[in-house]
Amino acid sequence: MIKYEDITAGYEFPTASYELNSAIVATYLEAVDNQDNSGSSPEFIPPLAIAAYAMKASSSSLSLPPGSVHAAQELVFLKPVPIGSIITCHARVAKKVDRGKMHLLVLELNVFDQDGEKVQEGNATVILPG
Repeated sequence: MIKYEDITAGYEFPTASYELNSAIVATYLEAVDNQDNSGSSPEFIPPLAIAAYAMKASSSSLSLPPGSVHAAQELVFLKPVPIGSIITCHARVAKKVDRGKMHLLVLELNVFDQDGEKVQEGNATVILPG
């Protein structure tokens, strides 16, 4: 587990792979209060579910202090991903800003499917307490 203080711009997090099966997608849809009453199961993983799990997987090796807030994200969704796909996430620190009591961490995310095709890219900004 790496601490925020020990991270520098360019730091690459360990690559993380995971399967987004129907149970995980159902949990995500319940968490976001999905109101789809069609009774049918979705065929594709919601793009924001992929992003959420990518950020979770990337940050699992990072120790953030209490009070840290995911403040922003910019994502590009490149193709639909079928449920049951195995996703691989590559994340690195694009920027680390320390100005007095303000601390910002910008993570660059690249997500690939099991065929090695990029399915998502973007960044996430985390604000840390000073």
